Amino acid sequence: NTFVKEIDAFYISNIDYQLSKTEAYLRFNDKHAAKQITDKISNSPLNDGQKHRYRKLLKVLNANQIGVYYEFNSFLKDYSQNKTWHTTQLEYMRTEGRQSFIGRVTYSQRFQDDAFLYELESYPVISDRWYGFINLSASSSANFFQNLGIKASAFYTATKWIEIEGGFRYLDFTQDNFMSYVIGLTSYRSKFYLNARAFVGPKIEGSMVQNYQLNVRYYTSNDEDYFFARIGTGISPDESTRYTQVTYNPDLKSYYATFGASKWFNQYNVQASIGYLREDLTNNKKGNQIFGNIGVKHRF
Repeated sequence: NTFVKEIDAFYISNIDYQLSKTEAYLRFNDKHAAKQITDKISNSPLNDGQKHRYRKLLKVLNANQIGVYYEFNSFLKDYSQNKTWHTTQLEYMRTEGRQSFIGRVTYSQRFQDDAFLYELESYPVISDRWYGFINLSASSSANFFQNLGIKASAFYTATKWIEIEGGFRYLDFTQDNFMSYVIGLTSYRSKFYLNARAFVGPKIEGSMVQNYQLNVRYYTSNDEDYFFARIGTGISPDESTRYTQVTYNPDLKSYYATFGASKWFNQYNVQASIGYLREDLTNNKKGNQIFGNIGVKHRF
């Protein structure tokens, strides 16, 4: 501290010095002093390298996040009920070292039904090359949320730019239970995140339920702000409010596209998306849906 006080006057306006001092305070586990510095430079102009260092510091200093999300799913004229499903969600995340833990409550209205879904989620880091995902869920009585769910995946970094995923999704509904398997491949190229995933299973009435999707992100000025897109066919078991549409009618095909963006404003994040889905209906017609999502979360 004595040395810092002596040279502060010479480097008080030097952002790189302030960032290095913050990193040093964190090495000595003095989060209070580190946070005082990040608060002072929060509105300072930063170059790309400084922005990256600054956001890494914010993640360490602010271990908690709370978010609120709203989603709608509108059914157009080809459906017998031209109503909109509404889903709201409250989420809390806590980061401890390299581990993340999430608690989530989802409330959804689907025509005349409504229900709550409760989830606990974690991303355990096993080594530099291996990490995992596990999600446990339960719901109040409804025919579109599972009574009990277990989802898990393992991720392996094969090379610097390639990540491989393998896992399963088990969902227990009132009438039946379903097991689906997931495989995925992710590549990081410059400012792009490229991900392909496939969900296969279960087999229902001789038909295999399948979902294939391509996910793309384009990062802008840092590794937290990005535009994203998803195109795919079928409905995955991770889409909790809609998955029962597939289990009731496994032969029906659907195709969809989603576009959106995520942006941080200091300690606040705003994310929004809009999408379109076209699917087979049981009366040999095509059904069209528009869906969207908006969410805000705060890091503290």
